[in-house]
Amino acid sequence: MVIRVTDRELELSGTPAELRVVVQMLAALRPGQRCRFPADTGADPTPYTRVVAVFEVAASDGPVRVSVSGDKLLENGSPEMLSRFASFFSFSDTDLPGAHRHHEWWEGNEYVAPDSRPLIMTNFLLMSCV
Repeated sequence: MVIRVTDRELELSGTPAELRVVVQMLAALRPGQRCRFPADTGADPTPYTRVVAVFEVAASDGPVRVSVSGDKLLENGSPEMLSRFASFFSFSDTDLPGAHRHHEWWEGNEYVAPDSRPLIMTNFLLMSCV
């Protein structure tokens, strides 16, 4: 998993298998629980400014809120909202590399906090030669 950031943009990318783990963990969170997903800090941040080291999720209350603090991508929300948020990470092995989804607030969206940072989830496949 790689998390790239700028002052305005966020992208979390991973293989379909890595992202399915996120789906499972987020959907299973109960009030007061947390989970952490380490990220590759040696990845090239281009075209973003930098990479961050970890994605931390906390089940609390209210709509989903995405933020960045230091070297962490943070996300919190009620278990119900986190379960909905988890669907954004659901990619299959047949999805093309670069397939992506946007998670962001818009007027009337009760599932995302108005001060949540927009986040792009991107599928990438690891290539190998034989």
